[in-house]
Amino acid sequence: MGRFQLMFMLMLSMALALAYLPMAKIKFTGLISEIRGQLNDVIIQGWKSGIFSVKKMMSAVNNPNSPAQDKARAAVASLSKMWTDVLTEPQRAAWEAFAKTKPGYYPAVPGVRQIIPTNGGIMSGLNAFVMSNGWLSSVSVTATGVAPITATPPGPPTVVAATCAGGTLTVTWVTPSPCIAGSKCRIWIASASGKFHRQIVATEAFDAQTKAISSIKAALGKALTVAQLAKELCYVQADVVSPDGTKSYGSNTTEVVLA
Repeated sequence: MGRFQLMFMLMLSMALALAYLPMAKIKFTGLISEIRGQLNDVIIQGWKSGIFSVKKMMSAVNNPNSPAQDKARAAVASLSKMWTDVLTEPQRAAWEAFAKTKPGYYPAVPGVRQIIPTNGGIMSGLNAFVMSNGWLSSVSVTATGVAPITATPPGPPTVVAATCAGGTLTVTWVTPSPCIAGSKCRIWIASASGKFHRQIVATEAFDAQTKAISSIKAALGKALTVAQLAKELCYVQADVVSPDGTKSYGSNTTEVVLA
């Protein structure tokens, strides 16, 4: 084997060895000035500087287009059209003002595992409009073009607790305050092992103080019974959505083992 072939095999061996690191860089000199392209699941890239990177390709992208995802995309498209075609200029200005109040942004609470997602605090009026109406949609309330700029957000449920026996998960809470009629408590659940995705597993009147749950959604919207998930460690948290389009902080988070 000649010098050129030896150099090439050495460089290629280095590239393949480094391919299984998240990111690596190689600078070529001498007889080999560049190696680039794809070799099986390895991508080799170069820049004008002569620095090359080698990385492993993702084997698959998981985007199952589940019914829930399709529904969410359709809702965003519908709300975007409503923003453009239905809302008046003063209404859009009110949503811009509402956005500046950082709706849905809640700082982390030391010692509390946050299941409920929060936003980054900086958003446009359109973002705030879509987000607020997304909250309403999650508790089956019709979309509104009126920004809740003067509304007082509801208080979170307190003393949230969860127990499970005989295939039924029971969540309890103390009625939040302040709260207006028609507000709904959303119960969130997440699997410690990732067996199912974080989700709103149930909604209930804010003052009901208890909710029995017997099933949880798994991949592609498939429902699994609580009994099928026996011995799974889960985290439970709750919040409240008001019919005016505002939302509370998240509650305390509690742990429960399904049974």
